[in-house]
Amino acid sequence: MSFNPMNRQKNTFGMLLLSAVCLVGAGNTAAAEPVAETESPQIETSRTLLPLAEETSADYSPFLIPETEQAIEQSISQHNIDDLTVEWQSFAQQDSVQQISAQQDSERLALEERLALAERSITQSREERDYQTTENQVIELESESSVYDESPALLTQVNGDKAPPKFGQAGKQRWYVQGGLGADFDDDLFGLVGAGVSHFFYNGHSINLELNGLAVDQQGNNAVGLNLALLVRSHWIRGENWSIYVDGGAGLLTTNNDVPDAGSSFNFTPQIGGGATFAVNDTQRIMTGLRWYHISNAGTFDANPGLDALYGYVGYNFPF
Repeated sequence: MSFNPMNRQKNTFGMLLLSAVCLVGAGNTAAAEPVAETESPQIETSRTLLPLAEETSADYSPFLIPETEQAIEQSISQHNIDDLTVEWQSFAQQDSVQQISAQQDSERLALEERLALAERSITQSREERDYQTTENQVIELESESSVYDESPALLTQVNGDKAPPKFGQAGKQRWYVQGGLGADFDDDLFGLVGAGVSHFFYNGHSINLELNGLAVDQQGNNAVGLNLALLVRSHWIRGENWSIYVDGGAGLLTTNNDVPDAGSSFNFTPQIGGGATFAVNDTQRIMTGLRWYHISNAGTFDANPGLDALYGYVGYNFPF
């Protein structure tokens, strides 16, 4: 048997060609397998296959022809593309899950912010409601307490005017007009008409200055004159619409004739008595009283017979 180099080369070429056909068939079969419909990433094939190409060219370059090398490179490239596609799909699914998780976190944070805002709004509404309720309660309590401090007749009127001051309140002033009749115990009569002013220096207690015109009907010559008196009046008992008082003081009297008839034309008038007031409306009152009235010159003249009388009076009292 003789060795034929040509036959050996043909056999070697046939085996290589058969191997290339098998590899191409296996690559096509792998390419035909279904792959999920996703966008395949752009893969740089030259970089991925460079090591494989270098290894293939080193191992088979003495034996392979250009067509066989191209078929082997295509098969190797297809295998790597398929593997990378599966790997990319896995990463894409993980990224999608992460995106969904991030979106859920964002929605959760937004929901938490809305809940916090709602809680703040509810808390603010409750605080405002509690404040308004407390304010209303304070107003009601002040109104109730004022009932005990002020007369209902002196409370604020419906028209919104300020309530008038309570009668006899310290620091307030009033004035009055009055008239009265009196008699002594010797058939002498007198009458007086006048006006006065009051200043309440303490609750229920006032100092009063009166100026009265006096007419005396006596056994001798009748007389007329003026009497200026300073009195202190104390409303010891005070009701809602009334009061009871005592007063006393002294004054000066000057007349055109001697009073009494055998006395002098200048006299002193000490006096003391008591009375009551009754409310007519929120500010005005009627006053009435009974008073002991003495006329005497206190020994400043040669004769001082003196005169004692009891007289009653009625007056009308106003605020300034």
